[in-house]
Amino acid sequence: MSFQSMEKIYYQVSMIELIANPKQFADSTISTDGFIVYEFEHHAVYLTSESAKHFFFRNGIRLMTDSNTVWGTYRDSKGSKVHKEKIKYGQPAHILGTFKPNQYQRSAERFSGSILVHKIFTDDK
Repeated sequence: MSFQSMEKIYYQVSMIELIANPKQFADSTISTDGFIVYEFEHHAVYLTSESAKHFFFRNGIRLMTDSNTVWGTYRDSKGSKVHKEKIKYGQPAHILGTFKPNQYQRSAERFSGSILVHKIFTDDK
């Protein structure tokens, strides 16, 4: 399944698929749902809210954001202002971006890969 957003096609992929088969989705524009942690030096989306709350890194994917990342709420898909400092551990999120698997198979690598984030949608609670 895929959908188009602002001239890019995003393929709907589950967190399980990204974690289990990261090389299959290398450099793909993807759309996925998970549970976000966004704090100083720890930006990630996790498979479950419990994984997010307890930092089970193997169940997560690093989020790489910059000034071009659009932050929005589920209610306003155009990208309303989201107060990043109010994001709770394990808050549900919908992520659109380009997936990058880890280049190295090191046991010390925490996450299964990274998403260069284009858009993030959260609830507005």
